[in-house]
Amino acid sequence: NKEQYNHLLKVSRDRIKKGATSDLRFSRQRLHQFIIFMVSCGLRVDESINLDWEDLTFKDRNKNIRQLTNETQLEDDQRYYLKINVRTSKTGQRTVISTSSGYFAMQRLMKLYKDHGRKITGIIWGIKSFREGINTLLIEAGLKTQKRGDEIVKFDSKSLRNTHIQIMLDKGISSIRIAKNCGTSTQMIDNNYMANSRVEDMLDVWLKTSRTKLK
Repeated sequence: NKEQYNHLLKVSRDRIKKGATSDLRFSRQRLHQFIIFMVSCGLRVDESINLDWEDLTFKDRNKNIRQLTNETQLEDDQRYYLKINVRTSKTGQRTVISTSSGYFAMQRLMKLYKDHGRKITGIIWGIKSFREGINTLLIEAGLKTQKRGDEIVKFDSKSLRNTHIQIMLDKGISSIRIAKNCGTSTQMIDNNYMANSRVEDMLDVWLKTSRTKLK
């Protein structure tokens, strides 16, 4: 959930500061941006790992608005996003939109690469798997496993896609739009995620309708 995600990011930032070498801090910073990027767009792990820099388009919505005034300027979280060309996917090629956090994660990653003399062309992540890094981080954050009833659930890189879907549902985004962006079915989302949506969030969405009472 969102609270666990924020805790994971806090632990990740602390680990970056504690990195004993430049290479270790680089690896941890790259992992940090990978986590934010994944939660911003809901890609599958292999879809993200296979992305090239050329697959990203950095978008600024204010550039599409003519005769801007101070009142019509969009806030950063509404203004910036990524348009992602997913070429390698089990469901076929598609275009994915990220939230603003993905936009800024990629901006920070570019700066990180420049600071370490790395090229910003070709494959983005330059690594085949984040498995070791993400598992170590999850363990340090106390989030590698969670007990749900009689079942022990394990989290990994794939869980970041789940986090994206759950956060979007809690924001009131329809499962149809989420499914299209994530390259999956509305049935999968409804069956596996709707039960986890918080009652308070659902009430917030319902109360935004024209009805003044809930029965």
